[in-house]
Amino acid sequence: MVLDQLGRDPIRQISLAMTSPPGDRTDIETNREDASPPIRDSVNAFVAIVVTACGWVCHAIASAFRGRNIGVRRGRDDKLTGAAREVTIMRMRSIAPIAVCGLLVGTGIAGCGPTKRPDGNVGLLAVGSPAPDVVGEDAAGRMVKLSDQKGKLAVVYFYPKDGTPGCTTQACAFRDAFDRLSNAGVVVFGVSRDSAESHRKFRREHDLPFPMVADESGEISRAYGVPSKYVGMTARVTFLIDAKGKVARVWPDVDPAVDAERVLGAASEMRAGRGPS
Repeated sequence: MVLDQLGRDPIRQISLAMTSPPGDRTDIETNREDASPPIRDSVNAFVAIVVTACGWVCHAIASAFRGRNIGVRRGRDDKLTGAAREVTIMRMRSIAPIAVCGLLVGTGIAGCGPTKRPDGNVGLLAVGSPAPDVVGEDAAGRMVKLSDQKGKLAVVYFYPKDGTPGCTTQACAFRDAFDRLSNAGVVVFGVSRDSAESHRKFRREHDLPFPMVADESGEISRAYGVPSKYVGMTARVTFLIDAKGKVARVWPDVDPAVDAERVLGAASEMRAGRGPS
């Protein structure tokens, strides 16, 4: 059975799949001999997670059917009693979180590679590249375009999800630095895969003054080469755009608490004529 092949400790299997050297692997191997080691390792880990989750689900289903024998009334073995139904429900509920976690972690691993951009290149936009246009709604309900900000500096920061702790910290940091950024001639755009309505709620809860971009399709994140973090979420990446509309700085995997201050420092350097370093 799948469960017996993978062992009864799926967490240990996942850990082995993600951390063991390729030569020491005891998990399921793929036949992609042409894949590079990092890609092959990610595929192996993803396969191990999915198969482990499926094994647990199969085990739960089999156990649920065995539970039919609990409390079945004599002569009426075609019907489950209340006790048997309760056992079935409890077993299915116990396995659902494992299956969901396996799917989410596996999806995160599968989507953590570099993103192919519409221009045919791969990965984050490089310094000097023209910045794709973005359009966001500000606190007054007006639509603000990046392409209308020529002559000003602009921040386009991508974040995973409205209302999550790290994203709230980052947004509030830009809010607290907003006046200083405005005085330095910097316009801020926050971009996520959330809807416009989600952005409005997030803005109201935290009094966010800058435009927020609803990139529900992921088109903007792909244009900037920002990878996915999980299903429907982008990674945390910040771009500083110069007065000519070109990328001046790129900060991947930013610290939400210090992002705004780092942007302000870089903008001050650029305004002082030192340019990107």
